[in-house]
Order: sequence, then structure tokens, then C-alpha cells
Amino acid sequence: MENPNQKLSLSELINQTRDHLISLNYTKETLRHYENAWRTLKNYAEERNTTNFSMDFGVEFLKTKYNIDLYDRSLKSHPRTVRRAVTVLNDYQQHGVIFKRQATRLHRWSEEYEEICKTFLDSYANNRLSSRTARIFKAQLEKLTLYLVQNKVKSIANVSPSIIDGYISTYSGYSKRTLDHVLYILRSFFKFVFNQGLTVTDLSTCIPRIKINTKSTVPSTFSIDEIERLLSSIDRGNPTGKRDFAILLLAVRYGMRVSEITSLQLSNLNFETKEIQYIQNKTNNLMKLNLIESVGWAIIDYLRNGRPQTSSNHVFVRHVAPFDAFGENNNLSNIINKYLTLANIDISTDRKHGIHTLRHSLASRLLEQGTPLHVVSEALGHLELNSTTIYTKINMHQLSLCPLEVPYEAK
Repeated sequence: MENPNQKLSLSELINQTRDHLISLNYTKETLRHYENAWRTLKNYAEERNTTNFSMDFGVEFLKTKYNIDLYDRSLKSHPRTVRRAVTVLNDYQQHGVIFKRQATRLHRWSEEYEEICKTFLDSYANNRLSSRTARIFKAQLEKLTLYLVQNKVKSIANVSPSIIDGYISTYSGYSKRTLDHVLYILRSFFKFVFNQGLTVTDLSTCIPRIKINTKSTVPSTFSIDEIERLLSSIDRGNPTGKRDFAILLLAVRYGMRVSEITSLQLSNLNFETKEIQYIQNKTNNLMKLNLIESVGWAIIDYLRNGRPQTSSNHVFVRHVAPFDAFGENNNLSNIINKYLTLANIDISTDRKHGIHTLRHSLASRLLEQGTPLHVVSEALGHLELNSTTIYTKINMHQLSLCPLEVPYEAK
């Protein structure tokens, strides 16, 4: 079906985009900056006898008039605003909506590898992995194909074990965990390539495996006092504070993951039965949680008195226009870091302090209270009990009850 917005002239497109931004409650100041950029864009179009808009024309305008690169992540405030003024026109023309932000990272493959990379992602990664992990696969393929082209290997059939070894050597100095993940992606890709008949040998067998104990680290946690200080630091008298309090309370009381909080829908809440029901993004488990009174009232307070007017079905939305759901890559670190600082809680670089640490903290408290391991596992929504055993390392009280005697060694 043809998109009617693509037939709009540049002036019509600007007018309709402006009206749409106003309906999304964009501030007058932001609109003023966009208007200035659009005025310059219209003058530029008139100079070139152009009456229509396309993203290619917008990119040309940004480069010629302002020397702005579409994917430059180091731009200062004004160039970013000019670029955004152009990308919102493209958003509205192509989709009839305004996206939260333009892409600042573009994954490109050379012509020689584009088809196989896309085929791999479409038929393998996208069908087996979460969207976040699929993006990691995509970024890794970008690095790999760039390395191959730089080393004049322009066909997947010409990749050799020595080339792969050279690529792996570029990760010298990285942690074992990172290297293990890189090697897993490489094995998956080259196994797929071999199965597609694009290489004579199965290069995945040439990729080494490293032994890594994923349960060897001790999870970071917050103490009960730190969590109380964290929650108390939130100003619940303003809309943003109401939202942030409800978000952090879900992580503190239920151990919900970031993705589960940001994707929570209004339909997942049932105040009549006092339940929260949702499908875990990571495991596809159906979670049924009894709605704790304090959590329920925090959510109600936000929905009634804090949540901006929006057509989004997500419980929690951004509080700057457009008022839409959080992006897939948003880990809410800005929210928790804000209140950790206000509560004067240590957030040094050697201590993990993200939303997931609240999940670890809940598991630790449950174990300290004597909750059986399988109950903790069920509460966290783990598929396997083995996933929960890592938390036994932070239950120091239980560990102290089963010390091992140091054997006496005769001299």
C-alpha cells in the first residue's frame, strides 16, 4: 500500500510534521530550533529547484550546508538539533510517526559480505536470540567483515584458519568472558556458512574454546540499608519521581529485569485480582506475581498523577516528547545512578550497581531469610535451578554454618 506522505511537497511535509510534533507535546523551544533548520532546508531546496524531500536530499543538505555526518556521535548540541530536524521529517514521511531518536550507529558490511551476513541474521540469530543479543551478533559480524576486507579477503570462500586466528588475536587483553562470547558468535557464523555450502571446510572446528566458569564470580548486592536510602532519596512529589519510584520498587520487590520493566504493558496489570502477569523476555516464562500493596499503590500513583498523556500501552514511558516507551537499548542506568548519587551510595567502577544488582540483592535477602533455593529460583523466573546457585555465594551466614576444617599437614 502506497504511503500518502511520500507524495507531500517539502512545505506540506514540514507543516504536517510540525503539527504531529505539537500533538506529541514537543516544547516551543525545540520547535523553534526545528523551524530554523527547516527554513534553511527550504531555501536550500529552492536553490536546487527541488520541491520534494527525500532522506538522500536531507543527507546532502546536512553535509553541504553544515558539514554534518548523519551518524557522527560526537556532534555538539546545535548540529545534533539540525540533524534531528531532518530525521524527523524522514520519520514522518516514511512511517507517519516520530521515532525517539535517530540511529547513531549504522552497521555496514562490504558488498562481498552483505548478503551472507543478512541471511545469517535472518535465518539464525533473529530466530534464536533476543533482539538485544541479535544486535550484539550484528556488531560482531561488522567487525569481522571489516577485518576480512582490510586483509584483502573479499570472499567467504577464501577465509582460512590463519585469518581467523589473526582476527581472534585482535581481542588480546579482553576478559575471558568477552572472548568466550566472541568465539561463540564466530563458531555459529562459520558453522552456518559451511552448512550453506559457501566454504569447503567447516571453519567452526578451527575456532578454539576456552574454559570459563560462569559461576565463578560473586554477584554485587546492595545492603538493606542502602536500598532503603535509595528509595528514600526519590522525590515522589513530581511525575518523574513517581515513575522512578515505581520502577525501582519493581526491581527491589520482585527482582524484575530491566527489559521486563520497560516492556511492561498496561494489560499486564490486574488490580482486581491484584496480580502482575507477563512473559519474561529472556526465558519466555509466564510470570504471575501477587501485587504487593506498596508496589500497587506506587504504580497507581504514577498512572493517575505522574504518567503523561500518551497513546503508548507501556506502563512506563519517557517524560520528554515524544512520550513513548523506553528504547530497547535503555538499561535505565541514568535512573538508578541518579538516586544512588543522591543517597550517597558507593558507585565506584569496581562495584556493579545497575538495576540487575537489585535483582541480586533480592536473591541474597531471600536466602538469608532461609528461603529454599527452588523457591528463590521460581521467584526469579529461572528456567533451571543451576542458574540460582550462584547466589548462594553471597549468603555468608549460611556459608558460615558449614566451614571446612583445614587439614593438618605433618612436617
